[in-house]
Amino acid sequence: MATERKSSDASGLRCTWGIILLPVCLFLGLSLFSYDWQDVSILQAAPRQPPCNLIGPVGAWLAFFFFNAIGISSYLVPLLCLLLGVLLIVNREERIWPRITWGVVLTLTIANLLELYNSTWVTVCKGLNISDAGGVISHELTSQLLVRWFSPVGAGMMLWCLLIVAIVFFVGIPNMMRVYEFTVSGGGVVRDKVKAWVTNQEQRQFEIETETKEIEKRRKRLERVLPDK
Repeated sequence: MATERKSSDASGLRCTWGIILLPVCLFLGLSLFSYDWQDVSILQAAPRQPPCNLIGPVGAWLAFFFFNAIGISSYLVPLLCLLLGVLLIVNREERIWPRITWGVVLTLTIANLLELYNSTWVTVCKGLNISDAGGVISHELTSQLLVRWFSPVGAGMMLWCLLIVAIVFFVGIPNMMRVYEFTVSGGGVVRDKVKAWVTNQEQRQFEIETETKEIEKRRKRLERVLPDK
């Protein structure tokens, strides 16, 4: 009885955290996607009043922290919060800490890849007023460590491999199998519908050609009959 009660309390706590993460996701999303660097006083001597950020000065400073810490990959943080929140609410038995760990690894890996290909994101960086696409953390890890010791090619190979591993462990092999099965079954349904549509079009084309030939035969018969009259 005590064990069941403890399990029920733990399940309720997970659900509570999941519900909390959903507004956190919305809060972070609005802060990041409405970010304007001119709202931050450390970047602008006279910051915008009122700020453009939908969450106000707090949202502007929060986004400023994320963009400078992990760069453009900050946009993934609300999505990760949403996925973790839904997971906590829906699946109350699975251990969540491995998912959180791999979510952090996934975000940092993407940040490092962005930093590795920093020149590709110059326009975005200018819009955010940041110098590093992957943020300060990734600049230190990638430019100062990985590239120096393994070259850009070696660093890229390591990071892409780590990205694949992080995605697999974050999503979970069972979930990936479900997605694969759903994709295969969905692809089969789409294929059958396309095949049925093609068959229907071919049938209609055949009927039109048959009707056209029949009309042509009748026309020729009339042409032979009319001169005699």
